[in-house]
Amino acid sequence: MKKYSSYVRYSIYMLAGFLLMWAAFSQVSIQDVLYVIGIGNYEVAAPVLVVSFSGYIFRVMRWQIMLKQLHEHVDKKTLLASLCIGYGVNYAVPRLGELTRCALLRKSHRLTLDKSLLSVAVERFVDTICLFILLGILVLLYSSEIADFMQRNIWVHIQGRFTHIHYYVAILCVCLLLVLLYFIYAKARHLFLFYKSLTTQLFRSLLLPSFWIYTSAIWICYYLMTYLWFFTFKETSVLTLSDAFFIMIIGSIGRSVPIQGGGVGAYHFLVAQACVLLGISLTGGNALAIVIHGIQSVFTLVLTGIAYIWYVKTYK
Repeated sequence: MKKYSSYVRYSIYMLAGFLLMWAAFSQVSIQDVLYVIGIGNYEVAAPVLVVSFSGYIFRVMRWQIMLKQLHEHVDKKTLLASLCIGYGVNYAVPRLGELTRCALLRKSHRLTLDKSLLSVAVERFVDTICLFILLGILVLLYSSEIADFMQRNIWVHIQGRFTHIHYYVAILCVCLLLVLLYFIYAKARHLFLFYKSLTTQLFRSLLLPSFWIYTSAIWICYYLMTYLWFFTFKETSVLTLSDAFFIMIIGSIGRSVPIQGGGVGAYHFLVAQACVLLGISLTGGNALAIVIHGIQSVFTLVLTGIAYIWYVKTYK
């Protein structure tokens, strides 16, 4: 039954990805998008991929710091291989990559799953908090543009259509959400108490300057990966440094959606709409989203293949 529910869940995710992909391209000519992609300058791909790989290295360095707090030492090559393989698995089954890279460490270094999984959980927690902080900064910087976009594209279509029953439904949804959050909190609190000693050790890494240096370096890599791609097309090359911050955050949200293929569909839709908000045509926005997501996906899968071959040969 559990296996069946998993199939249903991932089928829903895939359907959501297709629907968002359709929404992203339904208002543009595919031929026009392909034409824009065809005349792009792909010399920028080389520095982007160097920066992207640097982001992997910084993640490995941060992960190693966390594991050292648990008195576990894993060499950087193995951590990098497991990270790359985990990212590849996430493209097929979202969230399974985290479990996969922990399982690989269990096989190679006999590292218990509770330690490795908790280290990944804390890592995700920190990244999520950083994303929300950056999202808050984004809203402050682009509050007028976001409000104008919401007014023109959303509020104008629903204004005046509410009845009293909608308010009751809204209140009910809020109550249900609060109940859901309570159950999530209760479960998280139970896990925290169960692994209290390990969690305390892991959170000590948050007090180390090196942890935040690597965390900052990871986000700087994300930023540069976004900004450098702007120079692929003439239309997007006019976007500014602050615009890169905007699209980076929106793109990160798209990639965070648990949809196969690294948030395929969700990423394309959100980045294209973000470009429109910044004054780029929908065709140009879609072309940029396809190039960023497509080339980064190929890069990730190539690294996954190389890492898998190395891991199998090393720990056969």
